[in-house]
Amino acid sequence: SKWNNKDRCAENRNRKLSDTGRVLFISLITSGIIAQILKHLIGRERPWSTNILVLIGPSLKKGYDSFPSGHTTLAFCFAYILSQEFPKHRLLFYMFAVIVGFQRFEAIEHFPSDILAGIIVGISVAKLMCEKLSHGEKLSACQQ
Repeated sequence: SKWNNKDRCAENRNRKLSDTGRVLFISLITSGIIAQILKHLIGRERPWSTNILVLIGPSLKKGYDSFPSGHTTLAFCFAYILSQEFPKHRLLFYMFAVIVGFQRFEAIEHFPSDILAGIIVGISVAKLMCEKLSHGEKLSACQQ
């Protein structure tokens, strides 16, 4: 009985980590693709080449892929999902994400609105993937 309980706990822990990994993997890929599509559809010039709002629309031209910040998108997607699984470490995950966004601004790669858009895209995709991948039952990675 004692060993069965230990085995069950280990099995549940492994299932939770597997669920979290699956949600994280799919969410990061999805949010990254969405960010890249938006970047090239919007065609916003990067701040290192201009200090005014320049949108050229759909473009694959280098330097016209500022909005939204892809790094920030991924960092906040990552932070949201890991915060659901490991709520005691939520502050650490979000601090990491904020540092990523701040670094993108400091490196003159993004305007603040690019970073804000990355936050919105990352968290929105993470929330949506938690809902969609749960198939009607709560995934451990999506419980609050």
